[in-house]
Amino acid sequence: MNKQTLSHYYQSGNLHVSKGTIIRYPFEYRGEIWRNVMVYDCALEGQGMGLVVITGYYAGTPTVYLPEESGKRSISTNWLVNNFTKWVEDAPLEQVFIIEKIMETEDPFS
Repeated sequence: MNKQTLSHYYQSGNLHVSKGTIIRYPFEYRGEIWRNVMVYDCALEGQGMGLVVITGYYAGTPTVYLPEESGKRSISTNWLVNNFTKWVEDAPLEQVFIIEKIMETEDPFS
């Protein structure tokens, strides 16, 4: 698993967070201590990308449709660093992680 804090991810030269990327941040609700959301293309006119919950009680629920200024086909990392607490969750940025790749995928039938 390739996991970095959002700030480190940005400082490493990554300019965008693309669809399929997982963002993990502290979130306490019904026994949960972390929330994992996945970036997806919500395809709404005048909107940017969206975030959908992929774990816990609200799995499968979109949490936010980001504004078009965040990016149309990916989220600007600079925008996300500066707007995470306003648009996503009031969490310390040093506890917000970007997870690009969880595991290698292989054909189970080969």
